[in-house]
Amino acid sequence: MLTSGHFIGEIIDDLSTIAYQVDTRCKMGLTDLNRLLEDFFKDVLNRLLDLHLTNLNRERMNVPGLDLGDGSGGYAFQVTSQNDATKVNKTLAVLSVDQLKTYPKIRVLVIGRKKRSYTLDKQLCERAKFSQADIWDITDLCKMALDMPLDRLQDLYDHIRCERARIAIELEVPDADGRFPTSISDYMESIPTPRMSDFKRYFQFHRDRHTEYDATLEEVETDFAELVARLRRLPRITREFYAVLLKRRDEESRRAVFSGSYWFSLDRFIRTCRYKDWEGELRLLESENLAWLDEAFVGEGKARFIRIFVHGKSDNFQYEFVEFLEHTDISFMKPLVALDFSDF
Repeated sequence: MLTSGHFIGEIIDDLSTIAYQVDTRCKMGLTDLNRLLEDFFKDVLNRLLDLHLTNLNRERMNVPGLDLGDGSGGYAFQVTSQNDATKVNKTLAVLSVDQLKTYPKIRVLVIGRKKRSYTLDKQLCERAKFSQADIWDITDLCKMALDMPLDRLQDLYDHIRCERARIAIELEVPDADGRFPTSISDYMESIPTPRMSDFKRYFQFHRDRHTEYDATLEEVETDFAELVARLRRLPRITREFYAVLLKRRDEESRRAVFSGSYWFSLDRFIRTCRYKDWEGELRLLESENLAWLDEAFVGEGKARFIRIFVHGKSDNFQYEFVEFLEHTDISFMKPLVALDFSDF
């Protein structure tokens, strides 16, 4: 069972990491905090103080002096990476009469570590009822967490844990060429590079088995080029789904020749497949004309099937392709998932 000590420790570590990243950016002259950071700390403060802060910059870009506000609770915050007195005084100086009336509790939240002492403008402080104690930093937020009830503490912990990866990426510093350590491409599956052959083994296999086989080697190469082009556009998991469908197709489908496609009983499939997003995989396969749900008998109480097609240029390619795999004991996964046709 997770304890409050665990939650607090994780919260301190994550907020301290964010503060360190912000400090690193400041040392490089990158002092602007974007909307994502404002919204993140808005939600942190709402949980810590039981407030209903909103991002004031959503209603009006760059509201003078303030970023977050809760009119009913009277709190408002300037969220900044700059910890000097100049920044605080500037914030206080631009506050309007309406803002001071709506938000009698003005705070400056420094994302990092605040200074030990500040030389603040006395007149500005009196006008806003502001003091040095109203300058908060990450350490202050962590101290507040110590007194939270366990249910609210866990809620805060869950929020920070959920958002920490996005914040860490957002605060990355680019290199001299403007490249960031984390790119969206790091999270994208790479496009596979097929391993092709001269297909002479495949060609000779069918020449030896079928006297009526009249395809040329060039036509075989065209068939495989067509299949590979479709497979490359699919995610790996979808290609694997396709390979399983084809390998485990219905027994009658195994013996079918020139019937238009192979098939897999939908009822049997649903009872044997525990993969939740099979409909999503089927939609992707349908987009490449490799498999689809036969809806011909929907509503008539008859069986439905997943139709499976191996797409080449020639009509007989799908049967010739499967026949070659099954008679040479080549795994369906090797060509259809790894796109390795080196045994062909």
